Amino acid sequence: MIFPILSGLGLAVALAALDLIVESARSGATELTFLGLRLWELPSGRIGIYILTGLGTLAGVVLTVIWAAWRDRRLDRWFEGERSAKYAADAGVEARTRLLEQRAEFLQGKVDELTEARERLSRENEELGKQAEELENRIVVMTKRLVDHQERVIVLPDVEGSQAPTGNGPKPAAVEGKPR
Repeated sequence: MIFPILSGLGLAVALAALDLIVESARSGATELTFLGLRLWELPSGRIGIYILTGLGTLAGVVLTVIWAAWRDRRLDRWFEGERSAKYAADAGVEARTRLLEQRAEFLQGKVDELTEARERLSRENEELGKQAEELENRIVVMTKRLVDHQERVIVLPDVEGSQAPTGNGPKPAAVEGKPR
């Protein structure tokens, strides 16, 4: 904010010094003239030369300072832009890295969940396999028992018109224990 004001003031001083030098040099350095007005009459040209040399040096220093300040500001803006671009690129890389880390954590969580589910299903499958094996063993045992019981069963031929005893009628004598 202050740079433009100081630059303008320094430029005005440098231009005033330049005009004073040029107009005073036309008079042979015996008088100081500014914008056509005689400011001061000098006793000798030697003093005028010293004054004009000092004014020229002052104008050169002022212009050099203005130019250096302008250049510094321009370089500062350029470096700031470069830094901003670098920070933006770094921020982009950092954001990408964070996103990848978050996704990696998410995916690792999913892998852990799936691994746990697989182990649980594997345990259940083993339990079901054991249960199936036990059932097969029971079936084998029951089949053997059935075969054993079937060997003890007497199969009677079917007689037509015969009735099976109901248990309410008279019992045969041999069954009651009386001799015949």
